[in-house]
Amino acid sequence: MLLDYDDEKVIEGILHTGIVNYALQNDIYVNAERLDKIISGLIKNYKKYGDFYCPCKIITDNKFNHIHDICPCVKDDMEYFKKYGHCRCNLFVA
Repeated sequence: MLLDYDDEKVIEGILHTGIVNYALQNDIYVNAERLDKIISGLIKNYKKYGDFYCPCKIITDNKFNHIHDICPCVKDDMEYFKKYGHCRCNLFVA
């Protein structure tokens, strides 16, 4: 479990690295202005729901319905990304 780390800064660093690496591997960009807020929301959702659900999504108790809402959700919502040039929370941009 990722949040077994005592230091939340370590968790933030791991998420930051993962987000940047995802963007690099997929030839998209990270919106630096949103990065810290999104990471904070991901950690909050992990603590509340047990996974890194995008903070822009409304999560219910039925986690099966939200499998596509786990960050980076852009991988499952590419049609939206291509149409608007960003994911719904504006973390990833074209």
